[in-house]
Amino acid sequence: MSCKIFYTVPSLKHIAINYIIDYEKIDEVLNPKEDWDVDNSHLFNTRMTVQEIWDYLAEVLSGVKTFTQIKSEIREVLVQRPFDLDLVQLRAAIPLLFNHLPVLMAKEIWMESFLRQFEKRIPFCFYFKSHYGAPMPLEAVQGVADGCQNKELMELIQEREKELQIDEIVLEWLIEMESIDK
Repeated sequence: MSCKIFYTVPSLKHIAINYIIDYEKIDEVLNPKEDWDVDNSHLFNTRMTVQEIWDYLAEVLSGVKTFTQIKSEIREVLVQRPFDLDLVQLRAAIPLLFNHLPVLMAKEIWMESFLRQFEKRIPFCFYFKSHYGAPMPLEAVQGVADGCQNKELMELIQEREKELQIDEIVLEWLIEMESIDK
């Protein structure tokens, strides 16, 4: 598999969405701490099932598609999902912004917030797979790097890329030494 990685400059809209997610702490609004005395789970939309999330995580680490492609697929799925209950939560928590924001823009913020939560799960899975699972080829590691915005994940990817590059150099040297010995 030949994987070409293209790094693009984020659009102004994407920068604004990321700023809103960080500044207004959208993740905390959409994923509040669980209160075991009061069950609020019925107040939130199901963005994706646990099985769907695990399937996408497995797809990210398989190396068949780049992370950017998988993010696009997740966005396509989320566009079709209801988010009216989450919108009520966002409007209640941040009324000044979400009461005046068009619904399409609010949904885009909602989707990007979900993608951030999804990306926060990948470093653990990546670490586990690279240390205890089947070896990941360099192309698969670079496919995960394509579209990565999580600092912790990017550090793991860079570390793994260095290891794989060193392994390739050592393998080439061993093959060369074997041919000399013959």
